[in-house]
Amino acid sequence: MTIPDAVRKVLLEAGKPLSVNEIYDRIIRLQLYNFRAQDPKSVIRSAIRSRADNINNPSSKSSRLFRLVDGGKFLALISPVEVVEVPEVPEVPSHDAGLSDLAVRKSDYKRGTKVERVNYTMLKKQVDAYNAVCREDLLQFLRQLNWEDFEHFASQLLRVYGFEDTQVTRRSNDGGIDGHGRLKVGLAHMAVAFQCKRWTAKPIGRGKVDEFRGTIQGEYEQGVFFTTSTFSTSAKGVSIKKGAVPVVLIDGDEIVNLMISKEFGVQRDVVSIYSSAPDLIMGADE
Repeated sequence: MTIPDAVRKVLLEAGKPLSVNEIYDRIIRLQLYNFRAQDPKSVIRSAIRSRADNINNPSSKSSRLFRLVDGGKFLALISPVEVVEVPEVPEVPSHDAGLSDLAVRKSDYKRGTKVERVNYTMLKKQVDAYNAVCREDLLQFLRQLNWEDFEHFASQLLRVYGFEDTQVTRRSNDGGIDGHGRLKVGLAHMAVAFQCKRWTAKPIGRGKVDEFRGTIQGEYEQGVFFTTSTFSTSAKGVSIKKGAVPVVLIDGDEIVNLMISKEFGVQRDVVSIYSSAPDLIMGADE
């Protein structure tokens, strides 16, 4: 039995609205669910709120089983209500004889579950689209760097990730290695070399990966290969070889992923989105 099932069973048997505290007490008394969470009442409240037909937030489920009533208590719906997202609110025809009736229905519809769910969905899509543009801008910026700046960028990115003593080698004496550093693994440090290819479209093939591995074999314990392009399937296939130095492949998309996860060259803006929760007011003193 799931938590929503247990809540629904308790409410239907009670035949009246109950508070979260009352629901929890009855679930425990009837041994309907074994909670392992540190705050089981919050888990119950979240499960109910996400399935209440008159509470709308980003976590709301399409199948609604409960309803918030006066006093901050909840009751179980006799039959589940399925919420179907709709693209837009229909316009009210001004020439219709039943204008007043249609206007009332339109007003209710605007405030109803369907439209509010659509708004959250549209907002999420807009955020995803905005972030996709940001990712593309970052990648284009990296592709426009000259080779020397890209090598220094890679060195900084590794440092932000947790590497120590990262530095770019001198061009005249790099031996095919663009830079190196150390990564602490347990109590020891692992010597790591990196190579950078600021390519735009052509993928890095197996030959380049094998060549880099041959250069660092015996001197370094791991290699990191950066490119603003991609890696071919054969190159990915030889990234890890038995008995050979492993070479971590980081393409353009993965570079951007690292930048975002470490907030390196990225500014994170926080936008607050509020959902009405009157039940939290009424249940505050319980």
